[in-house]
Amino acid sequence: MLKETRSYRPFKSSEEYLYAMKEDLAEWLNMLYPELDINVENFMDRLDTGIALCKVCALVLDSSAYVQRTETCSLVVSKFVDII
Repeated sequence: MLKETRSYRPFKSSEEYLYAMKEDLAEWLNMLYPELDINVENFMDRLDTGIALCKVCALVLDSSAYVQRTETCSLVVSKFVDII
């Protein structure tokens, strides 16, 4: 599922930028894992346990293993997986 593209907007401060990044990442994580119930206010608390990061890593590894099994993996992806 693709979200709408957002135009580039400069931020007045690093705090504004950080808030926007948390907002975008929370939205993305909720699309992948609704059970995390993550938002800007609880973003750091939810990441503190490491559960969200482990879920994303597992997804990347599972996806890369699938691609390798189907033998459509490019050399670049193969090398990336070897590094992980």
